[in-house]
Amino acid sequence: MQQKSRPFELADVQMRARELADGVYAVMATDVDDTDHAATNAGFVVGDSGVLVVESLSNGRLASQVIGEVRKVTALPIRFLVNTSFHGDHCFGNSP
Repeated sequence: MQQKSRPFELADVQMRARELADGVYAVMATDVDDTDHAATNAGFVVGDSGVLVVESLSNGRLASQVIGEVRKVTALPIRFLVNTSFHGDHCFGNSP
């Protein structure tokens, strides 16, 4: 049974990657399995010559965590970033 949690604090969110299929990863909060919030999510796909990242998230700190998760998997260059929305929780990580 999942335990109830307080609303997440964006400044406290720590991200981790989980492989969904060969070369396809979801990047989620580390506590996503233990709480009732999804916080924020991203993903990436590793191709033959580069990486496509989906979402830069809410800020540079979280965007850096996504990049860090990519780097744990591959040294290939990140060639593409797809933001699925103009809302800040999807794209404010685009700016430094």
